[in-house]
Amino acid sequence: MSAFLEVPDSNRFAEEFGVTPEGRADDDVQSVNFLEVTGQDLTLSYSSLERSVRLRLRQGQEELIDIYREDATLMRIDTSKGSTGITVAFSMGEVDGELRIQVFPSIKIYDQLLRR
Repeated sequence: MSAFLEVPDSNRFAEEFGVTPEGRADDDVQSVNFLEVTGQDLTLSYSSLERSVRLRLRQGQEELIDIYREDATLMRIDTSKGSTGITVAFSMGEVDGELRIQVFPSIKIYDQLLRR
């Protein structure tokens, strides 16, 4: 298992979604906000060093979804059948899982954790 979360290059985010990850110089956390391109306040934050991911979906001031997970191993951008999204794989001891975030054509979130 890698000591880091493997993530797509920021140029790949720009190509597929029209937005790029942003972060502060003093830490490893990167955030991608899809509001400009989807009209919905969806933010994906991640840390390669800490192997953590947080997904937040808000409507105005209301938090609709807030998922935080550690032990992420791989983040990839998926395109197929007219949809584009991000899949994050996790491995947590006896449990493996995937968080899939469809961004286009509409936002859909799938979360699955299974015992080995």
